[in-house]
Amino acid sequence: MEKQIIAALEIADREVRLLVGQFYNGRLNILKVERVSHLGVVGYTIMSESIIVDAIKKAVENASRNLGVVIESVILMVPGIHMKRLNKQLHVPIAGRVSELDIRRAYRELLNSQAPESYILTNVLFSKYFVNGSSTRKMPLNERCESIAIEADCYYGKQSIIFPYVGCVEASGLRIIDIVLDDLAFAKESSLFEASIDKPIIALTFAEKITKFSLYHQGSLLSNDYVDKGFDVFMRKLENTLKIPQDVVHGLIYYNLDLLNTAPLDDPIFIWST
Repeated sequence: MEKQIIAALEIADREVRLLVGQFYNGRLNILKVERVSHLGVVGYTIMSESIIVDAIKKAVENASRNLGVVIESVILMVPGIHMKRLNKQLHVPIAGRVSELDIRRAYRELLNSQAPESYILTNVLFSKYFVNGSSTRKMPLNERCESIAIEADCYYGKQSIIFPYVGCVEASGLRIIDIVLDDLAFAKESSLFEASIDKPIIALTFAEKITKFSLYHQGSLLSNDYVDKGFDVFMRKLENTLKIPQDVVHGLIYYNLDLLNTAPLDDPIFIWST
């Protein structure tokens, strides 16, 4: 079976993250995770394109050199801030049995649908299929019928947020295979779609300048919201009381804080010396 190497890129707060994996026999094997720090993003806003471009180029150069491959294109993860979700239904006539071509035809129809003003369609997820009077979440391939109805969630990202991220990647010389909202990527990685079938789930994303809340229910991302406060509140407290430099405090919170602990640990941590 053919081995497929694919790269995914996230321009996160404080660092660019590049993940290179290989699909083989239906499984994704992670080959390399590259992280390059930067100060080009505040919250979800890109403040300096040149800083981000340099960080992307460095991440690609490091990963390419270590793996012995040339990385030319990536899947780009983009912020889901101010995203819109529209639930749509469409009917697809079937000639005999349902095939992959029928599903692709429905997918292309949704991709070509008009987006809300100042928004761009980022992702389409099929949530339900209605065939012969019954519904299923599984793709009904080879099912004999005259037509199927498909319920889909269409997610739209705000152009003013998405385009600067796309511009940075293109300025670095990379081609973008596809883009995906971070809320959807998070849900896929954490199996939140399956976990939210019977109960609503709120996922929290902590960043330095913002805290984001994402609501999942009945196997879909319904909405998200954020506040303009992040863990920089704790950073400033440590900086002012312990007189520790900002970069050291950031490293402490980012790499040593475990939110799963029910009580703070009293283990000593050697953090800094002059």
